[in-house]
Amino acid sequence: MSILKKDKLLSSFTLSLKASVILLLLTLQFFGTQAALAGISEELDKFQFHGFISQGYLNSSANNIYGKTKKGSFEFDEYGINFSKEINENLWVGTQIFARDLGVIDNNKVTIDWALADYQTKNWLGFRFGKLRIPIGLYNNTRDADTARTWIFLPIGNYSEFHREFTASLIGASIYGTFQNAPGGSLSYELLGGSSSIDSDNVVIQDSLKTGAAALGINTLLDVFNDVQYMIAGNLLWSPDYIPGLKLAYSGFKSEIDGGFDFASTIPGGGLGEYRTTNDMSATVASLEYNYQNFTLSTEYLRFHIHIRAHLKLASSLSFFDTLELNQDTDAYYFAGEYEASKHLRFGSYYSLYYPDRKNKNVNSDSYLKDFALTARVDLNEHLIWKLEGHRMNGTAQLTTTNNPDSKKAGWYLIASKITVSF
Repeated sequence: MSILKKDKLLSSFTLSLKASVILLLLTLQFFGTQAALAGISEELDKFQFHGFISQGYLNSSANNIYGKTKKGSFEFDEYGINFSKEINENLWVGTQIFARDLGVIDNNKVTIDWALADYQTKNWLGFRFGKLRIPIGLYNNTRDADTARTWIFLPIGNYSEFHREFTASLIGASIYGTFQNAPGGSLSYELLGGSSSIDSDNVVIQDSLKTGAAALGINTLLDVFNDVQYMIAGNLLWSPDYIPGLKLAYSGFKSEIDGGFDFASTIPGGGLGEYRTTNDMSATVASLEYNYQNFTLSTEYLRFHIHIRAHLKLASSLSFFDTLELNQDTDAYYFAGEYEASKHLRFGSYYSLYYPDRKNKNVNSDSYLKDFALTARVDLNEHLIWKLEGHRMNGTAQLTTTNNPDSKKAGWYLIASKITVSF
């Protein structure tokens, strides 16, 4: 055989070998990729994905409550998606991303609603770490889940939408558990510690700051800030064996918030200055819920206490007060009833009362809010619900001057409608 033919055969064999190797590598890569994708798919199947989308409509008479509701408003929506996974029989992790728009509140700002690791060693002992829901009252834990309740709005004095950011969750840790064989029934507990947050642009904060500043001749606020130093909270829930369907709960929290602002004053010789406050706050809630067949009755009483230490000083050294102290107690309570007519239809009603200063309950319409509510909920299918709710209001507590710059009327109505898709 000639050298030329040998070279051609060798070249052909080399090319064939390279092609075979490439084909083999591609085959291995293909099956490896398929195996990897299968592994990823299997891991994803272990995750739980859920979410919801809500759109509502608000219309009020006489007063604006959340934005410009007197003219009717569609600025009422909520979006949420949550992910969770059970790592093993003791460890669970999850998070929920949430956004909402309620007139002047939040404006669809995307937040991490909760994000935690939950490690439970026994029924009576578990630990949670991360951004945790605060179990104040019966329904604060589930207030972002529209499908979990009959109402559109929970009683405003006990579950204020204006303070929802502060009371919804904290970043820290908790210890919890349930004693199934406690005397007379089961006893659940949770103790939490950490810190929360407050947006200085919150409409209630801005409204109170502007009102107070105007009274002091302050026309320009600079560098407004709020800093939550700490928050501790706890909850006890007892379900007695001898009265099936009854729940009794006691919960509360304690927190300190430092805040203030720099300002420019119109008072002669005043000029620039600073205002600083330390706010010690605490709340306790006594709760009762009773379920019997298709009926649910509930009531809650909230007592909120705030101790404010304030200091105002002008750059000119003219000091209005070195330290001003204020103590105030707030009362809020309600009585509610619900009836499940069928798996597709529920009705509910409640009467709630709210007094921002319990020692001055009837000074003017800003010193109280009494709310009679009627609700109908229709479950169109397992993923789609519609609610219609009416409120007969007496009083203007919790209505802001920002939303009502001209005047407020004591007697008024609110109509709310909301549709929610969950998946």
